[in-house]
Amino acid sequence: MAFIFVALVFLCACKSTKLVPQGKHLLIKNQIKSSDAKNNVLNKLSSSLNDDKAIYIKHKPNRKILGSIRFYLSTYNFATSVKNPYKNDSFRWRKYLREIGEAPTILDTLKVGRSEENLRNYLLSQGYFNCDISSKIIYRKKKAKVIYYINTSTVFLIDGISLSADDANIDKLLNDTLDKTYLIKNKPLEIDNIGKERNRLSSILRNKGYYNFTKDFIDFELDTLKRKIDTTWRPYRVRVNIGVSNKNDEERFVPKTIKTIIVNFENDIETQENKPYIIYDNINMAFNGYPLKPYIIAKNITLRPGDLFKQNELENTYNKLSELPIFKFIDITFKTNSLDSIYGLDIILVLKTSFRKSYSIEPQGLASQLNRIQNVNYSNSYGIANNLTFTNKNAFKNAEQLDITSNTRIEAPFAKSISGNGFDFDNRSIQQGLNFSLLIPRSAFLTGMEKWKHVKSIKTNLNASFLYEFNPDYVRRILPLTYQYQIRSTRTNWFLNLAEISFSRNTLSNSVNLNKRKDSAFIQRLFANNMVASSGLNFIFSNKATTTSKSSIYIRGNVIEFGGNMHRVIRRLADKTKDADTAYKLLGVNFFQYAKSEIDARCSTILDENSSTAIRLNIGVAYPYGNQKILPFDKLFFIGGANSLRAWRPRTIGPGSYIDSSQSFSLDRAGDFIFQANAEYRFDFIKPLELAIFLDAGNVWLSRNNQFTDAKKILQPKNFLSDMALNSGIGVRVDFSFFLFRLDWGWQLHNPEKPTKDAWVIKDFAQNKYFSKYAVLNFGIGYPF
Repeated sequence: MAFIFVALVFLCACKSTKLVPQGKHLLIKNQIKSSDAKNNVLNKLSSSLNDDKAIYIKHKPNRKILGSIRFYLSTYNFATSVKNPYKNDSFRWRKYLREIGEAPTILDTLKVGRSEENLRNYLLSQGYFNCDISSKIIYRKKKAKVIYYINTSTVFLIDGISLSADDANIDKLLNDTLDKTYLIKNKPLEIDNIGKERNRLSSILRNKGYYNFTKDFIDFELDTLKRKIDTTWRPYRVRVNIGVSNKNDEERFVPKTIKTIIVNFENDIETQENKPYIIYDNINMAFNGYPLKPYIIAKNITLRPGDLFKQNELENTYNKLSELPIFKFIDITFKTNSLDSIYGLDIILVLKTSFRKSYSIEPQGLASQLNRIQNVNYSNSYGIANNLTFTNKNAFKNAEQLDITSNTRIEAPFAKSISGNGFDFDNRSIQQGLNFSLLIPRSAFLTGMEKWKHVKSIKTNLNASFLYEFNPDYVRRILPLTYQYQIRSTRTNWFLNLAEISFSRNTLSNSVNLNKRKDSAFIQRLFANNMVASSGLNFIFSNKATTTSKSSIYIRGNVIEFGGNMHRVIRRLADKTKDADTAYKLLGVNFFQYAKSEIDARCSTILDENSSTAIRLNIGVAYPYGNQKILPFDKLFFIGGANSLRAWRPRTIGPGSYIDSSQSFSLDRAGDFIFQANAEYRFDFIKPLELAIFLDAGNVWLSRNNQFTDAKKILQPKNFLSDMALNSGIGVRVDFSFFLFRLDWGWQLHNPEKPTKDAWVIKDFAQNKYFSKYAVLNFGIGYPF
């Protein structure tokens, strides 16, 4: 990884004007200057001036990385021989570097003139009809900078709008909606808003039965004559006249009424049969042998015979049918009704079904570290695993998807045994998991929500699993059960967990000696039989698919999660003796009571065609109370690793400034409060190679204090910053399109385990042992956040 940066510095040392011919100049910068420094339109234009996606200036300097290094130009220059041009294509390494590099951008005055015209057109689209644009070229040796001077003059404001349609019904319908227009009086006239208004008017008509109306029949005329306002004639006003024409001189648009809805199933060869239509809820359905109950289709088609055609309901129908797992292709067409060719419309839905039943086998090779409690000097363990999955996409003829998955894995360390070097099967690990998942495309108790405007679909997820794990140190048997509703809206997916129950029976091996371990009490609690029963509300928000901004936001939130409350209330009411807290049990084990909330927010911003930034903030808190004063192990927060603090291994830092002299993985390095923040600057290097510079900060703490708790683990406001672990580092990512391989090298900057005077370990950067003591290399698949 260090080699890449050395090469980067070496390449960029090449003279940038090496290949610029005599009398020519290298374009190094475009700049905008204006007397109107507070103009938001100009400021937005300046910020994207050299963006490759911007259409305003096509004459752009060579790309930069890290904000100032013209790496691609330097690469091209380095690989190009001026004295012996024949070498440029005859030597493979030169040809390769020239292909990934960029030839120097030579100043072209003709392109400068075209750029002026592009800028003028852009400002015209923002309402500046009388803008004045000129340019100046500043030469320095063999380099040139272009400055575009812009005088915007006064922006044209909308004086008012009028709408006239050839058809009287359409005229009245659209004029009644002008209070919702995008073209607002006394606001600047923006061409984008004209496009939005055209789409709005077209959408209104298509939702009032005019199914064959298109926005091409809407025209806009701009009248920029002076207007009399308050008895004064004033310029810079524009009146917008909207015209809506008929289909042609002899035919006008008329609203269409749905006469017939026909549904045809196209199935695989084994299922396909020619069956007659059945009528259910006024819909003609031909399942052609597919075993599906008709109410499933009727429920997801929101149009009915006798209704006016509505584009919104058509799109809603398409989206609802697409949510069903049984279809792989949906086609919706229209035809004129044979009995009513003027006002009647037939809708035909062709539904191509996918295979109902499928199997998949995924063999895997393993290389990992065994989850050992004892400190055993083993290198990585190796083994094999296999996932076997059976899927039925129409399990009970209601479009339910049933998945049954079996996961088997066995691994052992490669170590010296009695018989010699080889796999030590006496220290093997075996896992067997079995999972049943049933996804139902409806809800039992939330049917009323399905009619809400912003709710797209509601699904029910039932899940039951069993996990058996044998390890040289312990045996675990875990039975989790889940009853969940998935509610999808426009940008947010909500997950309402009505019941989530996990029952665990654990047995520690007799060979595990906890007498001298600091975390012995924690381990004994961890491997005691336990039950976690919870309910809560989670959500995932993302605007990446809908935003037009350069920044996209992703938020994963655990709004609230409660555990054990219902059990305790029932047992408390039924208990006549009123036993003390922690005495209540379910199925023979103490159950946990707790509350938990967490948010993980991420923002990615595209800076230019070559670079971007990503930031992340993760805050969470969990609090035990009532029947148990401790949290379940899987509800605790941990930190460190490839997706967290990348200069620490997982669970080797925290809580707080707690010091572990062993400097190794520890089960009790966990907390009930987490704060972590991450930032990355990413830029393309040589495709498919991408580089990153990152900064991570964070820690976990305990919020509940008792006489047995080390004070350094407790969250205290005065020590919050000094307890923060901080690291930086560099990363290399290889994008293979279908997945991204990641290698991150993290270096510790501030280590809260150290005494205050020695916490800033970065001061030892020049020492030989710094990278062996304070740096970690992480492997990962996909971006860290």
